[in-house]
Amino acid sequence: MRNFFYYVVVNILILSACTPSQGNLEQDIPVTDQKTDISSKVTTMYLKRKPFNYFIQCAGKIRPLRQQTVSALVGGMVVYDNLHNGHNVSSGQLLMAFESKKLKGQLTIAEQNLFNSKLTYESEILSQEGLLEGKRKGIRDTVLRKLSIASGLLSARNDVEQLKTDLGNTMVKAPFSGKLANVRVKSGEVAKVGQELFTVFTANEMLLEGNILELDFSNVSIGQSATITPVASGKEYKAVVTELNPSVSEDGLITLKIRISHPEGLLPGMNATAVIDVPKSKSLSVPKSAIVNHNDRPVVFTVVNNLAKWNYVVVGRDNGKDVEIVKGLKEGDEIIINKNVQLVDNSPVQRQQ
Repeated sequence: MRNFFYYVVVNILILSACTPSQGNLEQDIPVTDQKTDISSKVTTMYLKRKPFNYFIQCAGKIRPLRQQTVSALVGGMVVYDNLHNGHNVSSGQLLMAFESKKLKGQLTIAEQNLFNSKLTYESEILSQEGLLEGKRKGIRDTVLRKLSIASGLLSARNDVEQLKTDLGNTMVKAPFSGKLANVRVKSGEVAKVGQELFTVFTANEMLLEGNILELDFSNVSIGQSATITPVASGKEYKAVVTELNPSVSEDGLITLKIRISHPEGLLPGMNATAVIDVPKSKSLSVPKSAIVNHNDRPVVFTVVNNLAKWNYVVVGRDNGKDVEIVKGLKEGDEIIINKNVQLVDNSPVQRQQ
């Protein structure tokens, strides 16, 4: 008797060792030995190649196509301003002015100095004319430059040019047409050289700047359509991909820019999401409800002779509604798309009308 039990145990161990392991789409298919006349009512569909709608999502910030912060190029008292946050301005429009009386006085003195320096320079040239006669052009130019420095002409000319520039900078104009923001000074206040005064941005030309995964790079190109949705409002805006940075960050991300059509109501810095339309390609796909998981492997049931057949599949892209099937099914297969969680291989099924 003891030998009999030993024989049984050894054979069980041998059979267990010979059980196939998971390795391909045909192995590890659960089956039922139970015979039943009760059929599960299921909904089915036939597989066929069709355009697969796929979208890439990304999050980012709303940016103006053009934006500039204007800083003071001269310092002093602000004597005029037409600065109001949110107001539209035109290119070249006068927005503010600094007190210029002191600069005008300095310019008058500098111009007098320039006049006197010219007289001195011309007098020196006349006195050196005999020595310069017949000299090469290079030598003559060198002597004339030294005379312009010695007479103070070069310095006086530079002073006049600088003061004219400073005087022009007392009148601050809009660098381009847009909307005002971040106004920091008003009439009666004193501003220092380099101080930020205001910002102008193109409110009618906006874009979203965001990041996509490097895995999605091959699916995105310039000109693809997209939909932008600000977090604050939920309103959808049509947009187009206009720029892809050909560089991958350390986090595996690629920066892109998506220009927004008719961006009324959007502000720089807003958080928003983008859904980029990927060109449709024909492929086999199934509703997500058709896929069940067994040991972390996707399975789709087909119907053959009113029996549910278990099929391991390799899946591709997922658009949230449908999933591409790369391997495991073929065109024309009848698949079960609901009430499939409790099914096993060879379960009897009945199609719902």
